[in-house]
Amino acid sequence: NSGANPNIPIIGENHSKSPLLNFAFVINQPTIVEALLDHGADVMTASSPRMRTALHWATEKNNEKIAIDLINRAKTATRNKAKDPQKANALFYAWLNQANDSGASALHLAAKSSAPDVIQILVQAGADYSLKDTAGYTAQNYLDQKIQADEDRKVAAQEARVRRAEQAENDRRESAANQQGLLAVLGGAAIGYATS
Repeated sequence: NSGANPNIPIIGENHSKSPLLNFAFVINQPTIVEALLDHGADVMTASSPRMRTALHWATEKNNEKIAIDLINRAKTATRNKAKDPQKANALFYAWLNQANDSGASALHLAAKSSAPDVIQILVQAGADYSLKDTAGYTAQNYLDQKIQADEDRKVAAQEARVRRAEQAENDRRESAANQQGLLAVLGGAAIGYATS
């Protein structure tokens, strides 16, 4: 309400520039993100030199509500910027699929973060799932890696449960054998005591 400009960049180390909107994500302040959006923060601006947009941050943080809001605001912004619908669509899809400095789109980051609802939102908005990052991976590759890692963790956890159960059974058997041995010794001692 004070009329402050919500699009003033934050100047960081090495003269990097980050939109205030992105900085609010970095410091994990979703209420500030929403306030900046409500006061006209430009959703299209990327940080420099990392080339991250607010959509990169929202998807990486698995924030569905803000991701939807950013997509809707970007559609409006691109329509207002380019009166021609084809140019507006081109601008929108360029923003939606923008790669950061490691070649990752918002869809890549959502896949790395295992954010299925955000992935669905991005794909429904038209995100290109065939794009590869600088490592040569698509979002699907990252999802497959996450799924495999989850499966590996489940198998390892099951194997650990089996080992603990086997160890408990071995401990029980050893304890029972020790009790039997002790009883045998005590029984032998009692017999020897009784005969003397």
